[in-house]
Amino acid sequence: MGTSLKRRCLPLLIIAYNRPNTTSRQLERLDDAYSRDIHFFIDGPKQQDIENQGKVVQIIEKWAESTSHRPFIHISKMNLGIRNHFPLAAESFFSMHNQGIILEDDIAFRSNFLDFCEQSLKDSSATSIWSVCGYNPQSRQQAHKDSLNSRFLTNIHTIHGWATFSESIERYLSYRALPKQAVLADIVNSSHNFTSDPFLRRAIELTWKRKYLRSVSESGGGSWDNSWELAAWHSCLPSIMPSESMSAEIRVGNEIAVHDSPRKQNPLSNFYDSYFLDHIAPLNKSRDIRLLDTWGITRPYAWRYPLRIRRQLRTMTF
Repeated sequence: MGTSLKRRCLPLLIIAYNRPNTTSRQLERLDDAYSRDIHFFIDGPKQQDIENQGKVVQIIEKWAESTSHRPFIHISKMNLGIRNHFPLAAESFFSMHNQGIILEDDIAFRSNFLDFCEQSLKDSSATSIWSVCGYNPQSRQQAHKDSLNSRFLTNIHTIHGWATFSESIERYLSYRALPKQAVLADIVNSSHNFTSDPFLRRAIELTWKRKYLRSVSESGGGSWDNSWELAAWHSCLPSIMPSESMSAEIRVGNEIAVHDSPRKQNPLSNFYDSYFLDHIAPLNKSRDIRLLDTWGITRPYAWRYPLRIRRQLRTMTF
């Protein structure tokens, strides 16, 4: 599609590693997009992943020989892992581009997802935002596609297909370097920004302290995106999210998705190809509180088990 029509398209950052079938499917989707710069960042292999990582490299290199896009392939010399590979890739990519769209190899998207990101970044030029999210954890299946016209500001920042600015990446990288105690205190402050309900605040605090501590532990178990969410809350900048998901994490065969969770399954077959963009609705605290359920944080749970949550907070090891 790309060479026959002249238009300015945002560059793409693609994260890949050891899933050849998933990568091949992603390249098929990219074939239908307008021509643009596409930077592939491939993590170096662990011993048990050498064969599959090598297949991913070969698949991308072969595709790069014939595509109408402008591909750039970056291969890490060592395995950095999910927690450290993305930050380095993002730092490199956004040192070359002021804006960009980020996809992992396992993120499915509709043809209008890229347009949605580009138009939303353009429409937000007069307002400071953190990112544009393609995935809505509470995406509703509308009966009439003519109703698919709403975008809104939110303090929930999803990463299953998204776009952002170099400034947000710089803030994120700086936030990752903060001392542990500063981040833990920041989580408490962020819970207050979401709600005045003391029980719900403690539920937010408990969940996110756990997530953060797991993400920075020596044994691993966490990912780069925990600090991304906390950095966004620290910035007090909202993101733009569609009322219907434009992208979602998927599985291809037996290749497990990176952030795999039953909560995040949103079948692509239920997406609509058409999306009509109008205004961007303002922040709504009630909507954001509902969206907290993407991490299992709900008001009913917070009210039903306040003593348990308080006790667990007291016994946490920092």
